[in-house]
Parts: sequence; C-alpha cells; structure tokens
Amino acid sequence: MAPIVKLMSAGGFIYEKNNSIPFVVKEGPNSIFFKMMDFMKNCKLSYAMFHSTPLYNEIIEEIWTSCEYSGTNCTLQFTIQGKEYIVNSDVLQACLHIPENNCDALPTITEMVNLLNSINYSLPTDNLGRIIRRGLVREYSYLADAFIKVFSGKISNFDALTNSMLILFTMLLTDRYYNFSTQLMYEIGAKLGDKANRKKNIYYARFLMMLANHVSPTPLVISNPVSKFECFVQEKRVLTNILRLNHNGEVPVVYLPVIEVTTAIPSSIIVTSTISPSTVAVESVVVTQQAPAQQQDQNQRNPPSQPQVLPKRHLL
Repeated sequence: MAPIVKLMSAGGFIYEKNNSIPFVVKEGPNSIFFKMMDFMKNCKLSYAMFHSTPLYNEIIEEIWTSCEYSGTNCTLQFTIQGKEYIVNSDVLQACLHIPENNCDALPTITEMVNLLNSINYSLPTDNLGRIIRRGLVREYSYLADAFIKVFSGKISNFDALTNSMLILFTMLLTDRYYNFSTQLMYEIGAKLGDKANRKKNIYYARFLMMLANHVSPTPLVISNPVSKFECFVQEKRVLTNILRLNHNGEVPVVYLPVIEVTTAIPSSIIVTSTISPSTVAVESVVVTQQAPAQQQDQNQRNPPSQPQVLPKRHLL
C-alpha cells in the first residue's frame, strides 16, 4: 500500500487528514454500502460530516498555535487575526449543527451493549473501551470508519472503537443525543494538548475553519487568498481495506430504525438552521449560546437497578 502523503503548508505545519469528508460517491464502491452512504448524507450529523469550506492556512494555524482548552469550563480560547475568542460547547454545537439534547444522560453500559448486540457485533462486549473492528458487519465497519475519520483524531484506518467514540456512535445510531458537542470538545482538547509543547501537526482543520467563520462577526479578510487547501476527501482505498480486514462480512446486516427512516428521506429536504453567536467586547470576544435548560455533568449517570442486556440480533 502506498504511504499516506502528508499535506504541509509553507509555514511547516502538517495538516493531518483525519478530519475528512467521508467518501460517499457511489461510482465504484460495492452497492452493499449505498444505504450507509445515504444515511450519512441525511442523518442529523450530516452537516458536521460533509460541510465543505476552504481551509486558509493563516487562520487555521493562528487558531492552532494560540488555542487553549479548559476542561474545567469546557471552553476553547484562541485568537483570529489578533482578536481573542472564547467559545463553549454550545457554540460548537451551533457551528456544526449538532442536534440539541433530546435525552437527559449519556448512554449507559447496558444501552451500548444492547446496541452492539442489535447490529450483530460478533465479539465479546466485556471491554467497551475497545470494540474490535473485525466484529462489525461490513456496512457498520464502513459507517464507523467514516464517523471516526470526522469526529476523532484517528488518521489511519481504525482497528477498534474507543469508549468515547462508542458513546458518540451510539447517539448517532439510536438518535438519542446528550452533550455530543461537549464530548467532541474534549476530543479536540485532547489533540491540542499542552500549548507549550504543541507540535505542528494540525488536527480538526475543517472544524477549526468552520468555527472561525462562525464566530467572526464580519467576513474574514484573507491576506493570501491563494494559500488555501480544499477540504480533504477520504481515500477510496478505505473501502478495499474494509473488505480485506473485516472478518465478519457474512453476518447479516440489521438496519436500525433511525437508518431506515433517514434513508427514506431525500437529502434535498433536510434543512438545518444556523444559530448566530452573540458577541461582547471588542478585542476579547466571548462567544456564547444559550445553554440547554437541563444542562448537567455528562459523566453523572446512575445505571439501571436491574440492567437487562438484549440478546444478539434483537432490534432496539
């Protein structure tokens, strides 16, 4: 397999190709993936997964080098063209058109195990921090690969779902969202790391550019318009790897209700509203969105007193 070519700017920054637009063109892939492609294009996270915007080096690199993540306040603080911005998870939610909370807690262990059983995951589920890819049906392997490419810092093809990605993946497949943007903010913060020791490998470039466009009260003025990248597109070789690496390809696929409903809706009528941020001050801008009425710590959840795990191949 040919090595992955690194995309480097004139300033020496490497743009990691993890935050790509998932490949969804139907000219070439096996038809077994078409339904998952349609689901991705029409699901509630489709804007975050597919919105394309030019990536300007001067904006992204300023954000990356200046950004600081606060786990205590769940905020990102950065500068754009010398002006300081502070954004929270509600701003990120509005920027990426992430669905609002429609339940009051994160998925429980039991709910995640139920989900895995319902999609015919064939390996043990005793370690939810490492859900092995080869236990997934091919269609769900493809969906998980595209999902992880967008919402995690994974660069190469994934070999397992981590606990945090499984939580977000469960929300997608059950259509039950709770603090999705907070979880995503944590993932971005983890990739940023400590500002003093930050490397020049840039992750989440597309999200950072979308965030810059979202919070800026006026259109950004680019000093060097030709110094830009187009949004990355996930390589077609991923599909070949799915078929080659997946040992669970003959297990029947079970399309969950949210997939059946979403793929029945033409993408042309999917409309997501944009929420403009409110801004205060001049040189230091705190960008805020109205927090959900029942905002609480996403890590606080008591498991059911009598958890019942669904048998395999049982629809949720």
